[in-house]
Amino acid sequence: MILLYQFGPAVGLPSISPFCTKVEAYLRMTGTGYRVQRSDPRRAPKGKLPVIDDGENVITDSGFIIEHCKLAMRRDPDDGLDAAARALGLATRRMLEEHFYWALLYARWIDPAGWEGGFRDAVRAMVPRGLKTVAPAQLRRRVRASLSNQGLGRHDAAEVYALGVSDLDATADLLDGRRYLLRDDAPTSFDATVHAFLWHAAQTPGDNPLKRAVTRRDVLSEYIARNNRDWGFEPV
Repeated sequence: MILLYQFGPAVGLPSISPFCTKVEAYLRMTGTGYRVQRSDPRRAPKGKLPVIDDGENVITDSGFIIEHCKLAMRRDPDDGLDAAARALGLATRRMLEEHFYWALLYARWIDPAGWEGGFRDAVRAMVPRGLKTVAPAQLRRRVRASLSNQGLGRHDAAEVYALGVSDLDATADLLDGRRYLLRDDAPTSFDATVHAFLWHAAQTPGDNPLKRAVTRRDVLSEYIARNNRDWGFEPV
């Protein structure tokens, strides 16, 4: 039984972090037994979540966790993919995790519609009681600085959302006509990433172009709903 350390649920999601949701989606997809333990990233080996403990190994980082599970459980949903398919899967994963992620952060933490529309309250609910007044604003300043350092935060709102929507449109085009990202008969590990980030975009508090981009493309909203049903995710 794997122990999955992750952030707690928020805004209708099993975890406030898409990377935690990605790992949980993978474990559910592959039928791997696990138990969730809410945790504080300050106690994690690399200062971030998710982390798993399988009784013999402690692994951090969602990508390393999935690769470890493939070997340890001798169950690789990517078996049978050719080199081109694996390359497409990796490119899609990188697009969502290394580019789209920052637009999602903007929608949650910076855009007043998301921050004041519910995300601030979700953050406040997760911090220790004595920090609920000051911690959300402090964390928001850190996120703003990170967005500026990464580069996306130096654009205005329209530009940020245009970049994020282009990622979602590209994902929709890749999924169009397929049940999963790379094949119809079964999901691969890359679907765990795609599902997590699409679901988190759809559940962003308030109104924003990322949420609208998901809901206006049936292929995206149906993909989220189908995987939630097939993988047993219950409404939070």
